[in-house]
Amino acid sequence: MVRESGILALGALALGSYLTISAHFDDIYPFLMKNLNDEHPLIRSISCWTLSRFTNWFCSKYQERPDLLKDYFSEVLKKMLDPSTPVQEAACSAVSKVTLKEPFFVESYILDVMAILKEVVGLYQKKSVAYMYDVIASVAHNCAREKVQDPQVQEVMMKILVHKWEISTFDNYESVTLLECTDTVIDALEGHMINYAEFFLPKTLFLIANYITARKVTNRN
Repeated sequence: MVRESGILALGALALGSYLTISAHFDDIYPFLMKNLNDEHPLIRSISCWTLSRFTNWFCSKYQERPDLLKDYFSEVLKKMLDPSTPVQEAACSAVSKVTLKEPFFVESYILDVMAILKEVVGLYQKKSVAYMYDVIASVAHNCAREKVQDPQVQEVMMKILVHKWEISTFDNYESVTLLECTDTVIDALEGHMINYAEFFLPKTLFLIANYITARKVTNRN
């Protein structure tokens, strides 16, 4: 309990006391990295969340000490496969934050990210799926178009999205995040999206028609 509370407090203080803590983070982060593999899921998830609060610190050290960011990114990427839902969510958020802050760095590992995504799509339950979509959207939006449009990358992203569209009922929060993610990927793929138009266009028109019908019924009532 003491260790859990201490790690949580450190993460909570990160926003208001970032400069003070970051001055000593060289001595702190090895402890947090070690706790990513703790036997208790709560310790793993809080450690991952706390580390992600210092994403700027890892990114700021990249030029002079590139192994810091490489080791951190590698660890949180692996944690996306953790059996615990809170750990999965914290890891996805951490990966998304690095992608937002250092997209050029993530581009070097984009196939590793895709390999993890292929595994998590069958592992994640409903609560974690929205975080998975955030990772996909972060990569699609922030990484260079030529990287996202690489055949291996677009194949993984589109297989996941097509599968989710096939099974989604489009009547819950997960469907909103799925639509937002799809929109981001479509924008990133540009002309390559023509290969998937035959699948998505009829389904999109069907959703629009259903929405219009529902609005008419609501207005009549």
